[in-house]
Amino acid sequence: MILKKRIRKQCYELTAQDFELSPCWEYALDEEGKAGQDEATVRPATRPRSLTNASGSVFVLAIFCFLNGRVRLGTLTIGSGSDVGDTQPSLFMKDRLLGFYIGAMPITKAAMRADTRLLTEICPDPFPIYYSTSLRDRSGQPLIGGTLRGFYKYGGFDKPARRVGVR
Repeated sequence: MILKKRIRKQCYELTAQDFELSPCWEYALDEEGKAGQDEATVRPATRPRSLTNASGSVFVLAIFCFLNGRVRLGTLTIGSGSDVGDTQPSLFMKDRLLGFYIGAMPITKAAMRADTRLLTEICPDPFPIYYSTSLRDRSGQPLIGGTLRGFYKYGGFDKPARRVGVR
């Protein structure tokens, strides 16, 4: 009998290599009380299901395309809507995920400029950035896609995320 290794990680620790193992990761909410696990613990999604009708949010591998033709990998969240605030696009960088949705957390202009400088290493004028899930529906279309024109923050209850300036 071959036993599969039980894999649990924090959602903010996912790497591109983790998505080689599984293209979709789900929250392990039913295991939240176990030692070393909390509400940020994820596991590879193993149950076949329709991701667009998932019960709860799941992380999927995303493709980010820049105007100079460069492509990078990242993550999107599927399960609650298609707005930037719902999908929370994040790009894999050398040592972390660079998130384009700030939420309601305060962020300084200097921090946004630093993140923009990182993006200019990929493309001198990085925005707009086009993104989509690597997973496709039966017709071959991405499950979710969109365009990033900068960084975004919480827009308010029942309102879309709003873009925030960098300069």
